[in-house]
Amino acid sequence: MWMRIRLGYASSMLVAMSMNVQAQTGIATYYTTASCQAEGTSGILTASGEAYDESAMTAALRGRGFGDSYKVCNQANGRCVTVRHNDYGPGKGPAKRGVVIDLSPAAYDALGGTRGCKSWGCYGEISAVTVEKLS
Repeated sequence: MWMRIRLGYASSMLVAMSMNVQAQTGIATYYTTASCQAEGTSGILTASGEAYDESAMTAALRGRGFGDSYKVCNQANGRCVTVRHNDYGPGKGPAKRGVVIDLSPAAYDALGGTRGCKSWGCYGEISAVTVEKLS
């Protein structure tokens, strides 16, 4: 409300619209529903209520509506994929600083990401991606 009074109604609407179309840049990771040793656990329910499918082009994002589609581009190799938002994420904490999206393994692989496993579990990241909501 303060912004609307300060800038005027038309200006505040323009600011809000430009914020919605702006692409977000950061790190992309992939996620599974279980530890590395038990990958292939498709079928566990996501936050949206649908069954998790590691082979689907889906993603977990913070504060966005389920079902929305996003274009994700790997800035290093130019590969892009379209994913559908179906889960909450990425998680918070020091290990997730800069992460803007968690991708299903299929979407992560399509972008050219490299996956690896350690004793503590599986992890992989693409250091520079652009995430843009599609209309």
